[in-house]
Amino acid sequence: MLRLNRIDLGHARQGDTLVEPSVFDWAQLAPFPDTLTAGGVPPRLLVVPARVQAFGAYQAGRLVRWGPTSTGRQEKPTPPGLCHANWRQRTRANTFNDEWILHWSMNLSNFDGISLHQYELPGRSASHSCVRLIENDAAWLYHWVDTWKLVPGDRRKVLEHGTPVVVMDEYAFGQRRPWKRLPEDLQATRPGAGKTEAALSRWGVLAPDSAR
Repeated sequence: MLRLNRIDLGHARQGDTLVEPSVFDWAQLAPFPDTLTAGGVPPRLLVVPARVQAFGAYQAGRLVRWGPTSTGRQEKPTPPGLCHANWRQRTRANTFNDEWILHWSMNLSNFDGISLHQYELPGRSASHSCVRLIENDAAWLYHWVDTWKLVPGDRRKVLEHGTPVVVMDEYAFGQRRPWKRLPEDLQATRPGAGKTEAALSRWGVLAPDSAR
């Protein structure tokens, strides 16, 4: 229930109203297609649509895990587009404030300090550009993603990129959150037909003629 409402236990307060859909099937409630049928899908792929505050992990084109996120707040949105899992670190201090300790950190932008990591989920976009995850999901992704391979003898050059990560859409600040509509519409968080493939093609993950 907490995961569906995009919050962690620390943000479940007395008197809050939590969404409870009529059908509680984690796969059916996924804001992602079960499979990506377009050609050219990479062996592993992570999709992060900010609109619905979730991530979807695809392996061989099949959705193998999804869960809640908290992406960048309005002043510091998570940049849309294609990035990759560069390097990972089990525990590290935040780039902007060394008092913020990040666990299960996977870097997405080596120069901007943007990463996937475990941190609190308040049920909205609230991070400093990073993609926050609950601990179970962060730990799973930490071991699942492939990181970059650098040129031997020259660690400034990338020989092979890590798992591609595509940040999609924009979070609608000030509007009703899509998952809050699930009790009356189980499709409220679902992408339109072909929308995921179209976004992947746009950002160069698929060949331009692969999206349908």
